[in-house]
Amino acid sequence: MEEELSGKICKALSVLEKESEACKLTSAIQELAEAIQERPDNCQEVLLYYVPPAEMLLKQAMDEHQDDLELQQAACLAIAEFVPLNEEFRDRFEGEKIYLSVLRCVRRFQSDNALQAWGCQAIACLAQTMQNRTMMIANGDAGALAFSALNTHRDDVSVQENACKAISYIVRDDEDYQLDIVQRKGYVSSLLETLSLHGNDENVVEQTFWALRALASADEAQKFLLEFRHDPPIYKLAVTAMRNFDGEEGVQSATCGILEALCSNAQRPILSSLVDDLDAFELVTDAMEKFADSPQIQWFGCSLVAYLVSEAIELGRKEIDDYILELIYEAMKRHEQVEEDSALIPSTGAAARASKVQEAACRALSEVLHLRPFLRDQIGEDLKSDVKAALGGDADEPDSIKDKSKEDYEPKYPIEEHQSNFQLQLHQSVMYVIMCYMNDPYIFKSACDAIYSMAIDCERIQKLLVLSGAQEACLIGMQTHASNSNVQQWGCKALQSLSAGSDEFKLRLKQCGGLDAVVRILYEFKSDRNHAHVLEEAVSVVACLATIDSGSVSIEVQSTVLDIMQMFMNDEHLQQVALEALAAFVSDLSSESPVLEFNVKEVWRCTIRAMEQHIGSAGSVDCILNV
Repeated sequence: MEEELSGKICKALSVLEKESEACKLTSAIQELAEAIQERPDNCQEVLLYYVPPAEMLLKQAMDEHQDDLELQQAACLAIAEFVPLNEEFRDRFEGEKIYLSVLRCVRRFQSDNALQAWGCQAIACLAQTMQNRTMMIANGDAGALAFSALNTHRDDVSVQENACKAISYIVRDDEDYQLDIVQRKGYVSSLLETLSLHGNDENVVEQTFWALRALASADEAQKFLLEFRHDPPIYKLAVTAMRNFDGEEGVQSATCGILEALCSNAQRPILSSLVDDLDAFELVTDAMEKFADSPQIQWFGCSLVAYLVSEAIELGRKEIDDYILELIYEAMKRHEQVEEDSALIPSTGAAARASKVQEAACRALSEVLHLRPFLRDQIGEDLKSDVKAALGGDADEPDSIKDKSKEDYEPKYPIEEHQSNFQLQLHQSVMYVIMCYMNDPYIFKSACDAIYSMAIDCERIQKLLVLSGAQEACLIGMQTHASNSNVQQWGCKALQSLSAGSDEFKLRLKQCGGLDAVVRILYEFKSDRNHAHVLEEAVSVVACLATIDSGSVSIEVQSTVLDIMQMFMNDEHLQQVALEALAAFVSDLSSESPVLEFNVKEVWRCTIRAMEQHIGSAGSVDCILNV
């Protein structure tokens, strides 16, 4: 089969190289396109070998016969067939700048349906590499050509589908161009008109929503689309399409995609409508259940669950199906990290999609447990006897992690994966995320958020996580992203949830460098009034650790807490945790306690000031009385 395919391609390329007559060249290009269309699945390497000469000869023929419509049609079709085979093909299909020839013929033959369809398809394929995409915008405003095709050939389904596909790839990763396109008069209306005219064609609907999703990647463009006046609005059109094409993976993925983009910037009325009026939550979870193997649906679906559940919390709603945790767990297990391939485009590769699923799943898990904490009962595992013994006995003293890297990390009590009749091993999935994506601050922060949501006020899950090495993992990540305030904030929250209520785990955290880590945060962020939220969580960890041994908290650290307390006197929450820390500092007045050397009058003065400032707060008064 490989020899037969190679023979057909060689024959066609030989004609392209030797002949100059348009009709012979056209026939050769058509034969080339047919050979690629009929290729066996196992002949990728053969085709890859012929990419450079094919591109050169196709460009040469297109440039020499610019007025020959039939040849230009055949060339666009051949390019569209050749390029999408895989990412490496797209990377190679740019050396001869064939995109200039494609743009020229699309512009020259705007009235021809077939050429516009194939030309837009070729643009979409070529625009999947950043270099081509940038040059196609700079040298030909490729987006404008695609919208022109969209408006000129309203009744042609192929043109509508391929023009929308071209738009979705051209604007990708270029926020300035996205905003430029959405602000051009009539462009967004053109896409919505396509939905109106061809709302029954699943391919057109899918590509139109992908185009809208691509345009909604930039914050300013999202706001423009959210405020765009159309009846019904875009988000309602997406929900309608989800209902109408509930069994079509492509449409479900594209509609979840545009909803996810819009929800990231949506205001209360839109989110409330999605939660209350449109039952979007049910549609999204149905799509996640039906298409569990689709990384895009799982990514967009988990992210939408996080946004919609957050809104449900604001609305005071509790009606969320218990099986949502099963969907989140399934998404995390099915889409674990894949090996990065050098041929993959970072923005579209399988590894990148897997990371998006994991991050969104962690956010969804956090929001769901916030709304319905009792669902933690579904999380856990049937522990083997050695691990059970570990849970009941004393934990080994962990080594300091100051000089450790991610590669050095080994959990003290590795918990082997095995089947459980009723419990979801989400704690293991989150530990997998936190270790695999330690270098990504955004994913790491979401994993810390998930740890906090699982472990807070739940001793059973707290033990599972601590003995799986969660404290050490959080500290390594915080050390890796020492200047990232979000990572420090959520890392401290995770550490607090992994230590609260257990002197054993507080001691474990302290011994593996937890106190040193949060003291570093106090020193680094104490003078910045924009980071009160970070300091609040760091002081909480100090207060937590001080309850087991206040003598281990140095005078300098105690003074730093007092300084922070005075600097942020108007911040009620920060005052509360600072007062908790002070109460822990003065709880031990033995001769060995450094509090005797400390300025007790200063503690008293700050406490009185806090009482005067927050006398109406029951929480603050409780903390003051403790001091």
